Amino acid sequence: MLGFRTLPEEAESRVGDLWVTPVLVEHTVPTTGFVIHDGETGFVFSGDTGPTKRIWQIAREMRGLKP
Repeated sequence: MLGFRTLPEEAESRVGDLWVTPVLVEHTVPTTGFVIHDGETGFVFSGDTGPTKRIWQIAREMRGLKP
């Protein structure tokens, strides 16, 4: 079953077995990147390729994310 819901910006939300944090990234149009983890390991997903500071600040504070 597919469902849609709004996730609050810069707040962790449980999505299935994962935790997802949406973060606005600097782009010419409003764009969101995501910090995703399972409590042990995780990753950052952003379609933006330019400099964007906030998502990296949040990612550095999270456990289990590796460069």
